[in-house]
Amino acid sequence: MKAILTIFLLAVALTGYAQEYSDTVINATPMVWTDRASDYAAIEGHYGVMMFRSKALGNYLGTHINQPINKAGISLSGRLEISRRYVADGHLSFDYMLPIKQTVSDTHSFEFSGFQWGIMVFGADVLHRNRVLDCIFGVGFNSGTYWLDVDENGIKGDFRNPFFAPKGVGELRVIMGRRVTLGSRIEYQLDVSSRRWKVKTGSGVDGSRFSGMSLQVLLGVAF
Repeated sequence: MKAILTIFLLAVALTGYAQEYSDTVINATPMVWTDRASDYAAIEGHYGVMMFRSKALGNYLGTHINQPINKAGISLSGRLEISRRYVADGHLSFDYMLPIKQTVSDTHSFEFSGFQWGIMVFGADVLHRNRVLDCIFGVGFNSGTYWLDVDENGIKGDFRNPFFAPKGVGELRVIMGRRVTLGSRIEYQLDVSSRRWKVKTGSGVDGSRFSGMSLQVLLGVAF
């Protein structure tokens, strides 16, 4: 009889402990594996340069596009709750490549331009405890289209080169007065897409890839 009573009391005690533990788990805030993200979002304008060199394209044009390509755009940056257990920094950006117009000879000229949009995810703010200064590193990709218009001996060529390029990103940003953001962004993209130019008019262009580094200045508003 004593043994049965002891077992009954032990079962009641274990049932109560299990219920208490279950309530604790259900009501607890989910553990975040990584929370090194900034605590704001920002809309920013940016201006900078893209640097790359394409020998094949240079051979076709008769000159290298050896000057940096200026680009301007806008981005939305901030904290991403990727899952209940992972919080990171990220951005969504759009850039327009300002046209390069160059005359190679009296009978040969071209214009090079394009656009791209980009995403950064899995960013970590190594200064996440600092509410004024952020230093963020992350990965993502850029995608878009470069276009080339050629005029050779009065014969016009129109070409397009869509691309996809994984990238690494570094950002340094100062938050002034809790509203104004001022910073810089450095990226390196690795073009892994087809080298082929799509011909809209004209003869073919040698394949080109657009891997390279870009530098930008950022100015925006945090909220």
